[in-house]
Amino acid sequence: MENNGFIVVAQYRKKYYVFSNLNYDKQFNVDAIQKIILSGIHIFITERGRALCYAHDLQKIIKCKHGVLELDIG
Repeated sequence: MENNGFIVVAQYRKKYYVFSNLNYDKQFNVDAIQKIILSGIHIFITERGRALCYAHDLQKIIKCKHGVLELDIG
């Protein structure tokens, strides 16, 4: 576990977004994740299971201290 990062699977309007290498101290809140989603074009996945599998595959490559977290933004 090298860094203070995490990977998030965020559900927003029936779509799942996967973001990696986020800073746990600064970006672990709903407002920060929502700003990232609304800031531009991001690839989304419509199935929760596929999004979680993708996030855990990323975790194998990027060793994050806090692992994979799931947020429901609404």
